[in-house]
Amino acid sequence: MTNKKRPLSTPHYLFLINGLTLCGGVVFFIMITLSTLEKTANIQTTENLRTFAYVIEQLIQNQQLEPLKENQELFFHSIDRLVRETASHDADFRITIIDKDGTVVADSDVELSTMENHSNRHEVREALAGREASEIRISSVYHETQIYYAIPLVTQGRNMALRLSIPIRRNVFFSSNVRQDSIFSMLLVLTVVLIVSFVIAAKILRPLNELKETAHHYEKGDFDYKPIVTSPREFVELADNIESMGKTLQQNIQDLSQSRDELRRLERVRKDFVANVSHELKTPVTAITGFIETLQDGALNDKDTAQHFLDIMSQQSVRLNNIIDDLLTLSRLEQSGAKVEVQPVNFMDIVADVLAEQGFLAQSKGISIDYESFPQDTVIYLTANPGLMSQAIGNIVNNSVKYCPEGSHVQISANREQSRVKIVIEDTGNGIPVEYQKRVFERFFRVDKGRSRETGGTGLGLAIVHHIVNLHGGKIKACNRKDGKSGARFEIELPV
Repeated sequence: MTNKKRPLSTPHYLFLINGLTLCGGVVFFIMITLSTLEKTANIQTTENLRTFAYVIEQLIQNQQLEPLKENQELFFHSIDRLVRETASHDADFRITIIDKDGTVVADSDVELSTMENHSNRHEVREALAGREASEIRISSVYHETQIYYAIPLVTQGRNMALRLSIPIRRNVFFSSNVRQDSIFSMLLVLTVVLIVSFVIAAKILRPLNELKETAHHYEKGDFDYKPIVTSPREFVELADNIESMGKTLQQNIQDLSQSRDELRRLERVRKDFVANVSHELKTPVTAITGFIETLQDGALNDKDTAQHFLDIMSQQSVRLNNIIDDLLTLSRLEQSGAKVEVQPVNFMDIVADVLAEQGFLAQSKGISIDYESFPQDTVIYLTANPGLMSQAIGNIVNNSVKYCPEGSHVQISANREQSRVKIVIEDTGNGIPVEYQKRVFERFFRVDKGRSRETGGTGLGLAIVHHIVNLHGGKIKACNRKDGKSGARFEIELPV
């Protein structure tokens, strides 16, 4: 297994890049600066030599020298003595006079007899030709770099060259340690800049580390962690985006979790539905099949027994038909994108339909059904499908009539509240236990399964009501009576 090389961290990258860039820039700047300073110092020294040369030329011209025509040797000797006296105050300052043929006739430092012909020197050659010239080179006498400056010298009608020289170490640049001071100053500046850049890089990277810490928290599922970044602006915006992304991820995870739970719930409902449908359909079918077999085995010959069996078979057929009708109704209501045709409906007309349908059963049990509107005697209109709304109200009233004991009372009321209508149906029966009040709208759910089968209920009535109310943009809930008495209470809210 090969070890993967770990890359450098951002602080190291920044420090390395900044350091190399700054060092390279400073070194280049030092070289350029030193070169410029040295050239400037050499130019200044050359200008100084030029000034001194003309002063010395003037001095020679004004000096009473031996006549050249009478005695050339005494003339050159007097010039040599003059230049030695002139340069005696500075051992590094050298004055040389060269004759037109390149012979050195006067020198402030060196014996003339030891000196070679100077006709090949650039500055001498130019001066003998009548032009000023300068040059920097290593001296053959002192073996160090010298600055030379030569001008034409005409004295007593003879063309010669006057040359001055001084060691390059004596110019301003070298003599005042400008080089060392410049290098030291620039290195000091480099050090300060590196330190400042490191501090700035650390400050810039601080929010980056905070964002990295935020990513670690999000990785662990802690989406409540909030990055604290105050500058620079780009990092603040990035922190806000990351925080927003964290909230989005948290919401997506919650949605996925809820979706998973909802899928599990739907799967459980599906299985329960299949099991309940199978059971509900099997019960009447089994009963009918059993009585048919009994009749076929001879019970048909007993008229009274046969009639009793046929009555039971008829009841079971009606029950089977009711289950199938309710299942078809539920299927139609649950279709995706199902819509209902609505119109303005007087709620009193719906109540009248319900009373007409449930009146016989209620009368047989001595159960009274009343309707009241608020404010009293107000005509309340709904925007609804008359048939479906009658079925929904009828299913609730039918449950109250079937499950309430004899002599009970069922109250239907409607109250106009701004843009909505609140419909309340309550009875004086045994009521619904609190733990079952949310489940009564599930398909095939029964509080008392044995009693429900005795009354012929399919267990789908309230599920149908729930779907009808939802299709009308309303909501329904089961609860206890507000007056504290025993009984069931259903509240429906619908748009006007």
